[in-house]
Amino acid sequence: MKNATSNNGSLSSGMDEIIRTYENVDPEHKKDAISPDANILESMLRMGYKTGIDSQKEKTKKEIKQLLEALEQHCKILNIIIRDMREGVVVVNHAGDCILFNVAAQEILGPQITELSASEWLEHFTIRLPDRRKYFKPGDLPLQKALEGDHTRGVKMYVKSPDFPVGLHIKMNASPLHDSEGYIIGAIAIFTDLTDQKKADDALKQALERQQKMMNDQFLMLDAKVKERTAALQKANAALAESERKYRILVDNALVGIFKTRLNGEILYINKPVAYMYGANNVEEVYRIKSFLMYKNPDDRKRYIEKLLQHGKVDSFEFEILTKYGETKTVVVSATLTGDIISGVLVDVTQRKQTEALLERANTKLNQKNHQITQSIEYAKNIQESILPEVEDIKKAFSDAFILYMPRDIVSGDFYWYFKDPKENCLYLAAVDCTGHGVPGAFMSMLGHELMEHIIIEKGIAQPREILTELDRSVIKILKQKKTTSVVQDGMNMTLCRLDQDRHQLTVASSRQTLFMIRDKNLIEFKSSTSNIGGHFAEGTKGFTQETIDIREGDQFYLSSDGYVDQFGGPRDKKFLKKRFVELLLKVHEKPASTQQFFIRQTIENWKGVRPQTDDILVMGFKI
Repeated sequence: MKNATSNNGSLSSGMDEIIRTYENVDPEHKKDAISPDANILESMLRMGYKTGIDSQKEKTKKEIKQLLEALEQHCKILNIIIRDMREGVVVVNHAGDCILFNVAAQEILGPQITELSASEWLEHFTIRLPDRRKYFKPGDLPLQKALEGDHTRGVKMYVKSPDFPVGLHIKMNASPLHDSEGYIIGAIAIFTDLTDQKKADDALKQALERQQKMMNDQFLMLDAKVKERTAALQKANAALAESERKYRILVDNALVGIFKTRLNGEILYINKPVAYMYGANNVEEVYRIKSFLMYKNPDDRKRYIEKLLQHGKVDSFEFEILTKYGETKTVVVSATLTGDIISGVLVDVTQRKQTEALLERANTKLNQKNHQITQSIEYAKNIQESILPEVEDIKKAFSDAFILYMPRDIVSGDFYWYFKDPKENCLYLAAVDCTGHGVPGAFMSMLGHELMEHIIIEKGIAQPREILTELDRSVIKILKQKKTTSVVQDGMNMTLCRLDQDRHQLTVASSRQTLFMIRDKNLIEFKSSTSNIGGHFAEGTKGFTQETIDIREGDQFYLSSDGYVDQFGGPRDKKFLKKRFVELLLKVHEKPASTQQFFIRQTIENWKGVRPQTDDILVMGFKI
């Protein structure tokens, strides 16, 4: 307070002195000696204006101080942000010397980065392209290009140094810094360590390659079994065809044994084929023996004679004979009895019996192989069903829900997928239709399930449109469908729903499938993208869209593969079609989910009748 009083006193004394000096000036000379500003100054001084100016200066200083303090606070916040950034930040001046860096930059590239200029990076670091083969040219380094005025974005590089000899994968953005007149005064680089991500991607790629190899091996094994079965069938059919050919030649050329004997076995007549059956070169050689001596089993002759005596004739009686060389032959006789004379024909069916035995053995092997293949596919069904989500978990997540899952064969190309994200309080539900059915479709469904797990759960991609885009990219990459020589052009169609329970919103994206919603007895259809996931494509032609709606209690949603509407049946053997499906949903939607499932299944079974199922069928319904 003392200092303030003294200052005010001095100010007052100075002002009084100026006023007194002015008053002592000769009035005649005031006009000449004092400028008009002096008159104003006199008035200002008398009004204490000078004190006001000093007060204004003090106020200005205070505002400047406040601005500096605010600026300092902003700088602290900026430093905290830069310090806590996961990305490395390096700022260099126009000479390339490092003038600013954060902790992340030192952790990624090592402490010596602060001592290096932009031009010295290549001397300290070994910098290569991401493939680790080609080196970066000095002029291509992002910071060096930024000092020359170029902006670089997303430059990936592989970096090694004495601090980290194993090497890092990083991605860098760099831009020049300009002063107010546009001159380059330095550059800034922001970079991210991609090493862990690269390792994860490589691990995923290896896992998928192993999975693909396993599926390929299984496919080759099944293919080999199918080929083996086909070859056996072809061999058996060829043997049967050859037997039939020989049999036709025998009949066409009267190669049928014709004979006449007495009941006591005396041979009265035979033709050459009978002699040949016995192994003789001529009929005279056979005449010298009794016919019953040719029977391998004497009981066969007894039964043959008994039938003749009982019925007067015998049709196609089969027995075995012995040739003169002791060989066994199978013959079939048809004969009539007149008095004690037996007349008939004798056919050698040895070749046919051998063929039948061969066919029987082949069929036995084929049945065994078929049983083994069926068992393998049954086991594959258990594996496939084990990865499907529990239906009870899905039912608990909604007010009411059902899943109608009807594979056409033992295993299915359709599958359903469910995931509850506790962090975001969101539910994911998908109906997926893979190319084909049976074993090929099941392979694709296993691949699709694993990719969904990886994209949504592991990578954390949340939006349905982005999930479908990433799934499409992954299928094309894994199956190498970009190659013009690729013969694998399989893919999948799907509807994916994301239910945000906090915002009461549902977001849907679909590929060649339709989501139906029933609200207040009105059915709303959400159109889908016409693009497939995977398969044939042209660059730039694919695009997946999504739609978000506000939901309310009582809304019902239905997802379905095309197997239901494509089922043939009815009185004219036509497809069921979407129109009938929509009418069915409107008819049953007010019933409990279990009842809806029963009616939907019963309807398609009645439509199908005795016809085979056309495709895998999947229909899902849930109520908010």
